[in-house]
Amino acid sequence: MKSNSQTSISRRCMLGGTVAVIATMVSPTIANAAKQFKVGNAADFPAGTVILVKIPKRAWWGKKSVSLLSTKTGFFAYEATCTHEQYPLRKAGKKLICDEHDAVFSTKNGAALAGPTRRGLTKYTVTVTDGVVYLTI
Repeated sequence: MKSNSQTSISRRCMLGGTVAVIATMVSPTIANAAKQFKVGNAADFPAGTVILVKIPKRAWWGKKSVSLLSTKTGFFAYEATCTHEQYPLRKAGKKLICDEHDAVFSTKNGAALAGPTRRGLTKYTVTVTDGVVYLTI
């Protein structure tokens, strides 16, 4: 006959399993929660300006960089890495280019225009309040 400790689940095991289940259910909600970041004064970004905004690791699940583009019609923000293999992008005229595999993206809407990728860039919300630019991811 087996002893009681061999046939029952310990409280520690049960607690660990419960915590794992709760973490699995909650983490997608936390990861998808929108966060707003102050970028700077709108006057500091004349039309044609492109800056790389680095989101602090403690404020986001992992490292994230966003390209912020200032145009005559307003501000636009897209993820700053290629959707093909996550290489950095640079601005060239009205396009964002990945030099590693020649992927090309539109600065107007983030659409993939050429190269090995077919998936466009993630677009982020940019707002200007009282002359201050905010990025929401």
